[in-house]
Amino acid sequence: MAEKFDVEQRWPELFAQLDATQRHAVVQSLASAWHEGWTPNREDVENLTDRARGAIDAAEYRSRAHAAARRVVPVERRVFVRDVKPYEVPERLDDLKGPAGGVVELPHTVLWAPGGGRVDLDEEGGVGLAYRAVVAEGSVADQVAILNRDRLVAVWQELLLPRRARELWEARFPELRAAVSV
Repeated sequence: MAEKFDVEQRWPELFAQLDATQRHAVVQSLASAWHEGWTPNREDVENLTDRARGAIDAAEYRSRAHAAARRVVPVERRVFVRDVKPYEVPERLDDLKGPAGGVVELPHTVLWAPGGGRVDLDEEGGVGLAYRAVVAEGSVADQVAILNRDRLVAVWQELLLPRRARELWEARFPELRAAVSV
């Protein structure tokens, strides 16, 4: 089930007694958790469908869930790209000597966009677009050439970055973390 969410196809007998609304609620609940990395087993699905159709009350559902949680079961861990994607980080913030404003040309390896990678850092949203792309996709050479140390520190808290990229940069440069908490 790690490749495809097929819970209804795997255990159709558990869904047979549910009406359309109940079925939808159960599938959505399971799918939401599955997208976060949890893989339901037959017992999990049976407990949830029993609760949805009223065969057990909330107390019994909680009791079953607690009992299942206490059992040690080997779990298959899904691997997400975000967990293994390599990010580059320069040695020093002072190495970032890019322009503080004006137009920068981002290489296709950093930003693949219709019309090319020209971004005006002085236009609204320009610095956020360029800096996010360079931090998340750029090599150290790209970062040194395009990012400006002072501008990066000033906008760091506003950048929408992948969590691991932010953690790596803040681990190397605690002053960025300090800028966020101010």
